[in-house]
Amino acid sequence: MKIFVYWNYKDSDSKKIYGFLDEYITLLKTHHQYDVSFYKKCKHFDMNGVMETDIAESDMILMFTHGEKDRILKYLYPEPSLLSSATLVNKSNAQLFMNKIVVAMCCDSAVELGEFCNNPESPISTTYIGFRDAIQYDTQNNGVRINETFRATMYKSYSEAFQEAFTFSIDNNCTAAMFVRRLKLNLRSFATKNILEGKNRSFGSASPAQMYTRTANSLVVLGNSNIQLF
Repeated sequence: MKIFVYWNYKDSDSKKIYGFLDEYITLLKTHHQYDVSFYKKCKHFDMNGVMETDIAESDMILMFTHGEKDRILKYLYPEPSLLSSATLVNKSNAQLFMNKIVVAMCCDSAVELGEFCNNPESPISTTYIGFRDAIQYDTQNNGVRINETFRATMYKSYSEAFQEAFTFSIDNNCTAAMFVRRLKLNLRSFATKNILEGKNRSFGSASPAQMYTRTANSLVVLGNSNIQLF
């Protein structure tokens, strides 16, 4: 199997949640003998022929970055005028996902891009795993973070949840549906564990709990859910 991996690795959110990827990619290459194209990007760049070829030749596409309803982003853009240059994949170049298993670990992209790629009348990707909502990190008030400690707890919980779900799926030959079920369970259980182990038990109250539950509930698999991932 050939796997294409994109990681927006110096972005604060992506770095803290997906910091396990360097070690994990090495494991995929050495222990599992997968052919992995690993792109670690953090600044402005153009999609070049080499990257497009690597995507085209891959069986699975793993995206660890930011996203919006209709696109997967290279990075989080600071102002609307930079949206186009910050876009990695949207409907205009979604053919890159033709006959691929796509695992988009980013906010929102399953809402429109995922549905577009798995339109029953003219499907592009074989399978699309992604979120229909934002990956929630902390409670906010008018856009201002209320509690940095809770945000750190969620970073840790999400990181553990993602890493365990991927490891479990490889070791147990999971289908796409099994992976999604495992990750949904993890997103809830690791958050609960870390909150209970922390000093501030109020993080387990209704509002914070709704945040990680909302993230878990928004994870979906579109297209062929019975296909084996690894």
